[in-house]
Formats: sequence, C-alpha cells, structure tokens
Amino acid sequence: MKNTKYILTILSLLSITLVHAQTKYTTAVKLGDAVNSSCDETAPVLSSDGKMLFFARSFCPQNTGGNVSGQDVWFSKLGDDGKWTNAEKASDLLANKYENAPVSLSEDGNKLYVTNSYIAGGKMALGLSTVSKSASGAWENPNTVAIKSFELKKNTFIGYHVSKNGKHLFISRYAKDSTDMEDLFVSNLDASGNWSQPVNLGSTINTKGFETSPFLDANDSTLYFSTNGRSDGYGDGDIYMSKRLDDSWTNWSEPKNLGNVINTRGFDGYFVQLQNGVAYFVSGDENASTGDIYTTKKVKSNSTLFVNLTDKKTGKSLPLTSLTCYAFGTKEVVGKAISENGIAKFSIPTKPAKYYVVAHSQGHVTMEEDMFITNELVDKDTSMAMALNPIEVGQKIQLNHVYFEKSKANLLEESFTELDVLQEVLTENPTMQILIAGHTDSRGYPKANKKLSEDRVKSVVDHLVSKGISAERLKYKGFGSAVPVADNKTEDGRAKNRRVEFQILKN
Repeated sequence: MKNTKYILTILSLLSITLVHAQTKYTTAVKLGDAVNSSCDETAPVLSSDGKMLFFARSFCPQNTGGNVSGQDVWFSKLGDDGKWTNAEKASDLLANKYENAPVSLSEDGNKLYVTNSYIAGGKMALGLSTVSKSASGAWENPNTVAIKSFELKKNTFIGYHVSKNGKHLFISRYAKDSTDMEDLFVSNLDASGNWSQPVNLGSTINTKGFETSPFLDANDSTLYFSTNGRSDGYGDGDIYMSKRLDDSWTNWSEPKNLGNVINTRGFDGYFVQLQNGVAYFVSGDENASTGDIYTTKKVKSNSTLFVNLTDKKTGKSLPLTSLTCYAFGTKEVVGKAISENGIAKFSIPTKPAKYYVVAHSQGHVTMEEDMFITNELVDKDTSMAMALNPIEVGQKIQLNHVYFEKSKANLLEESFTELDVLQEVLTENPTMQILIAGHTDSRGYPKANKKLSEDRVKSVVDHLVSKGISAERLKYKGFGSAVPVADNKTEDGRAKNRRVEFQILKN
C-alpha cells in the first residue's frame, strides 16, 4: 500500500455525551451618571442598533408626579464618542404620574411596548399598551394589547417582554396556577393578529420563588430571566438562561446561572442582549432599594468536540488521524484537529446549524458524517466515539447520505457532499476498484425494485465518472430487496434496508 493520506468519514456514532460549558461574559461595567442616578433605574430596552436606550426611573424627584408617584420612561442616546447622552424624560404620554415603564421596542424602532393600559381621562389600568411613533418622531396613539383569557391580580408585580419579531409575549405575574410567587407565562400571536391565552412555562423554569424580567434572544431560542427560587443563586435574585427545546414553549433546558461576573448578593435582573453579544442588565445594592444599569458582553467562543477514534475491525485506537469540520453546503472549514492517542479535540461552532466532519487517516476509508449543532448543543462541549473501517479487499462501507428522488434514480443535491469525499478517496488511491451496490426494502414488486436499485447505483457511477473517475474502476449492481439487513415489517427496518454501499474489490 502506498504511503498516501486517505480520506475517511465518521462511520458510526457510538455515543454522544454533552458536557456543561458555562457561557462567559466580560466584567460588568456600570453606565455613567448620564444614565444612572440616585433614583432607581430599571427595565432597560435597547433599539436594534444599540444606540437608543429606554429605561424606567422611580423614587425620583424629577419624575412627573414627584418622588413617590410611580415610574416614568426615560431615554438616552449613544453618541459617536461611545458615551451615553444625559438621560431625558420621554413625552408626557410616557411620563405621567402613574406607573410607566418600557417593555420592548419593535425591530424598526417605531413601536414601543409599555406597561399598563391608558384609559379615558388620563388614567391608567393594569395591562399592556403599545405606542407608535408619528412621522414627526413623537410617540402617540396608545393602544391596549388584548390578551385572551388574561386575568391580573391587583397589588401584585407584573412584568412583560415582547420578542424582537413581535410574535411572542412573556408575562411575569401571579396567577391561579402560579406555584407561589410570580411565574413566567407566554402568549403567542396567531395568524389573525390575536394574542393567545398565556401558558405557564412549566416547572423547569418556574419555582416557588419569583421569576421576573424575561427576555427572549433574537433567535427565539434562549430565555433569560431573574429568579430567587434556585439553590445555586448568589443573592436576592439572579439572572439565568435556558434553551427552548421544542415548539411547545413548555419544554426548556435546565436554567444556568450566568455566574458571579454578573450576579451579586443583591437583585440582578432585566437582562437584555443585542445580536452582537453586548448586554445590559440591572443590579441592585443588597442594602438599598435602588438599582443601576450595567453593561457586559458575551465572550465569543466555540464549544469543543472530543472524538474517540478506533479501528472498526480491531477495536484499537487510531493514533494518527486528522479531522476537519465543514459548514454544510459551503465547504467552509470551521474546525480542524489531529488525534493524540486515539483522541481528537477541536473547536466547533456554537451557532445552531448543520455541519459535516471528514477525517484523514492512513489505511482507513469511509464517508463523511453530518453533525447537527442544535439548541441543546449550543454552549456545551460534545464528545463522541467513532469506529472506522480499514481499507481491505472485501470491506463493505455504507454510504449513509446518498439520496434520490422518490421512486426515481435521480440523485438529490444532499448526496454530493458524501460522493465528493468518495471521489477523493478514489483519486488518492488510483489502483482501487469498487463495486457499488444498491438495495431497497420489500415493498412493491421484486423485479421493479431490482431495476430501481440498479438504476440508482448507475446514477452514482455516472456522477463519479463525471468527476474524473475511470469507469473501468467502478462496477455496480442492483440487488433490490434480496439482501435485507433489517426487518421489512417495520418502518425503521425498511429504512435500514434502503441503502447504497460500496465494496472494495482491489486496492
């Protein structure tokens, strides 16, 4: 055998283990006197570009109704020098003698959600409202947000957050089905523009303590909130994060404390984060009733993929193997590694997406393997074990990612990644000859199945020939349903029987 580098792909995924890796943030910095004061600053709301900051002030002599009247909405702008301008009160509409606080700002910055409902006579009631920006830039036209079957309990704390896309409304409130103090609920906007009945987020999120100040990231995948009901907290209320695991809005990953870089012995909450990772939150002195607004930034990092590589025939470790992770469909390299004593370690992206891994090892050949970074894998290290086939005459290797149009022999585009790797294997091993075999399940007529399987593997051969591989090195045969590897009575078994594989005839 020649001393060449062989391309191999992960053949089997024997096990996957997720390892906790805490999200990291830079040291929090308090915003200056232009924003913070001796009053209580809470509820920061940012424009999409991060240049406009709305927040609430209470216990403030400069508020419309004075020191003890309630909250007013204030705002500050980020100047070209990177400094916030002196905070100003919003219009009288958002700074009256009642409770006014910003909730969320629409993507285009033209709709602001604010607490409570504006009613005739300049008074307010419990609820949620939107105010729109006029052509002149003034806020006007408060409208109450109608939420199906939504009941509020007087003299209790109520908080809101509307997702950036305006489709999901989170509510912190007491309710009949609350476990004890404030719980988090979600209401979703339907196709008719109506808000659904709020649903409790469930016991993974809610505790017997309070859950307040919810915030959903721009990907609709990560929820941040404050709670005092968990055992690993540092103080009065800490900021946690949790991943949404499906579309039910009641299935969440175990919340993770953001750590003592952000959380203190006092109350910490109202966390909001821009897409560039810059975040703002409120932290309060444990000995006082006032809070200030701080900023931090998420540390950009990759998770680590640990790979245990073995020879499938002998079970022994493969000490000399290199792996490359590519972005699916683009061939952009996103990670590389060389194994040491059978273990390879390299960084992988934390962005939820589809990737694939190709490995290079002398004397072994298989295909590429897809790797999905799901919401559950973000911010976690991943380990997996793989067994690779040696190059030997008679060795059979299944092509796990070759797909065809339904009941036809036309290759689908998703097949080309794996076939490109097989082409490279044949190119780097110029004497290798292979038999490409096609198989179907038992449904349909045996004669038609055999013809279909043969037409399909001929399509594979034609594709490889079009890439420069000599047709003399490629044999093909369709077996139809004659060689099953699983029970054809079950869907899972039939799926396993529908396969394409190749056998090494000469190396």
